[in-house]
Amino acid sequence: MRASNNKLERLGIGLVLCLAVLTFLAPLVKLRGPGGDLLGDGYHLRAGMTQLQAMLTTVSTSQLSDDGNVADASSAIVRATAPLDVPFSLKTSPLTPWLIYFAIACACLALLDLVTFGRAVKRLSLAGGYFAAFAVVHVVLMSSDLQAWAMHLLNSGLLQSSDGVIMVTRLLMVNSFQISPGLGLLGLAACLFLASFISSTEAVSRIQSVVRREPRFPVAQPVRVRPLHPNYEVETCTSVNLSRSGLLLESASNHYYVGMEVYVTRDPRSGDQTVPEEHGSLVRVQQLDGGRCRFAISIFSHPERDTATGTAAGQAHTSRHPIEIGSNSL
Repeated sequence: MRASNNKLERLGIGLVLCLAVLTFLAPLVKLRGPGGDLLGDGYHLRAGMTQLQAMLTTVSTSQLSDDGNVADASSAIVRATAPLDVPFSLKTSPLTPWLIYFAIACACLALLDLVTFGRAVKRLSLAGGYFAAFAVVHVVLMSSDLQAWAMHLLNSGLLQSSDGVIMVTRLLMVNSFQISPGLGLLGLAACLFLASFISSTEAVSRIQSVVRREPRFPVAQPVRVRPLHPNYEVETCTSVNLSRSGLLLESASNHYYVGMEVYVTRDPRSGDQTVPEEHGSLVRVQQLDGGRCRFAISIFSHPERDTATGTAAGQAHTSRHPIEIGSNSL
């Protein structure tokens, strides 16, 4: 599916994807260890997560040294507690940076595709959104497991054992660790899902078609289209809906493009010689299967209004063709 030809829609998708890429500089994950806050932006995220895992491993295998009232340090007795079982989510903490990097890479590729081929914006944005969402879930699980781990140490009864000093130290260190999703990571997921939504639903185009000054009429009627450029031939197309200030037409040709100026004549087969040509330009083009296309024309010149008798002519024209009293169908 190609990206929309609507300029405003493409601009909106581009801005959203740019915001997604810029989240690389924002706090993606909030990290805190015994030594204080750790940097969690894109540049330092992997190193911070590696440092966090290393400190957790140190806590889980900590040892207590006791000199046993022996002056010689070489004869000190080292008594080790059993290693603690680190939760699985904390063991896999290096996975989070890779998920985030994949999400940002998808945002970059989607932005590049938007300005080149425009064929994979939706899929790339959606894939990046899933990567970012999985990273958010993983960080939340790690935060929850850290709290559960601390509660387990507190309720295990090991604090009353002979290794109570070590257990207290472990408990204090575990409680000093904090990890949570940063605003950058939440914004990354939201931007990528939003870009995919806009691209797949053509939301901007639909909103523009809903916000009209006048109603539209879904009528299939022949409309003659005469491009202003001499290289394109006159063609009779079929309307999808009509209004006074706009038309949505379907054609077997695919040479139409946004910004193309045309002259249109509504219902040329009616035999009414008073039906004037109207000047307009294409504001939206949608490619269909089989080489067909659907395009919207905004009318900005009504001949009957440009003459001194425009009002009377307009009333007469309206009485003969009531379907033309409508609105912009774009």
